[in-house]
Amino acid sequence: MGRTLLFAIGAGLAAGLLYFGAVTGTAVGIFLALLSPLPIFLVGLALGPSPALIAGGAAVLATTLAAGPVLGAGMGLSIAGPAAILAALASYRVPHPTGPAFMPAGAVLTGLTLVGVALLLAGLAPVMTEAEGPERAVRAFVDRALFSFAGGTATPAAPPGWVLDYFPGIVVVSWLSILVVNGVLAQALLRRRGWNLRPSANIAGVTVPRIFDLFLVAALVTGLAVGGGIGYLGRNAAVVLGFPYVFAGLGAIHAATVGWRHRAFGLAFVYGMVVIYPKTFLALAAIGFADRWLGIRDRSGPANSENVE
Repeated sequence: MGRTLLFAIGAGLAAGLLYFGAVTGTAVGIFLALLSPLPIFLVGLALGPSPALIAGGAAVLATTLAAGPVLGAGMGLSIAGPAAILAALASYRVPHPTGPAFMPAGAVLTGLTLVGVALLLAGLAPVMTEAEGPERAVRAFVDRALFSFAGGTATPAAPPGWVLDYFPGIVVVSWLSILVVNGVLAQALLRRRGWNLRPSANIAGVTVPRIFDLFLVAALVTGLAVGGGIGYLGRNAAVVLGFPYVFAGLGAIHAATVGWRHRAFGLAFVYGMVVIYPKTFLALAAIGFADRWLGIRDRSGPANSENVE
């Protein structure tokens, strides 16, 4: 137990050190800051839920003591807390008729998504009651950020209107993507050494719990049918709630292409489009949502297995 505790605390300190890279403002520093969840994931996916939570707490405490409560809170809300929760969910065993089993990857993703929705609500709550509505407040924030990024000497071009309309949701989804990338990277590193607790998930077997369909539909209806701040919140919540369906869509594509002669080329094309054309996320989410009724996995046989190990 003492060794595990040392590993967990060390991981938290490493996460805090990487997080300080953002303060430098350099490209290398920002890149290191994006990797700050990695040590927490390494500990959680190798040692279990409790070490993950300890590592997250150590990261927050170290950042608070070194840089003050503001950066400490930022570390806790954006990095340590979500990474610790995700690692704990991924390494937690749930009751099963054949014995304790790890939570399905889809359930872990939806748990992380709910954390993202909570942060979206917390972020928009202070501006929901403003007379001009949250849209104007978000636009003003983006304008100030762009002006500061340009050095305060010029007025940069405004982003497209759709970006501003869905800016809070896009920010949360980008943040969720960074966490997932760190989690996948940690699992890959641990698997190479044989230190991973859970088997790696087969993307073709990733599905979203049915109850999540109701959440997404409710957010979409609210965003389209209700005006003002509530509608704005609903549209951005729908963007965040669609996040796990992107992976379900990728899973459907992986399952549907089993046995294809040029499958590797086709999958490489899909992933390339995700990188160079962000709106591909919408198409993948739509596929993941529709797959519930299309039944692609039901026709794909063994590709539906949740794990690859």
